[in-house]
Amino acid sequence: MDAKIGMVGVYRMGGVGKTTIMININNRLKDAKLFQSIIWVTVSEDLNLKRLQTDNAKKVELDFKEDDNEVSRAAALHEALMNRQKFLLILDDMWKSFSLKQVGIPEPSEENGYKIALTSRSLDVCHGMKTDKNIKVEELSKEEA
Repeated sequence: MDAKIGMVGVYRMGGVGKTTIMININNRLKDAKLFQSIIWVTVSEDLNLKRLQTDNAKKVELDFKEDDNEVSRAAALHEALMNRQKFLLILDDMWKSFSLKQVGIPEPSEENGYKIALTSRSLDVCHGMKTDKNIKVEELSKEEA
């Protein structure tokens, strides 16, 4: 919740509980009503920018026209997200980094209060997304599990 941190990366190998942690955070933040909206998008291994734009658009009740190209979709999505007062975007299961601008996702800042949390198996993906803080999820011991 630090105002200076706009993007957080949660990383480690598959199966350690990154998504489960984010589900817990999602639920707690919804209950606390700290954001106007929390948007959850699963990115997956086969990163497809058009699908990512469409998935984000559905979450903000934005419909693209069939003939919209990547640039016009990005502009429309950016505008729809900028009209939100304060949102958290959770990008789950990222395998590759991508340009927020190319998709139409506004850069988080202290001024706009937007936040992005992403999960990935790779710290390199977090670095590629220019995360402000990275959290390595440790494996549970056999006793804890």
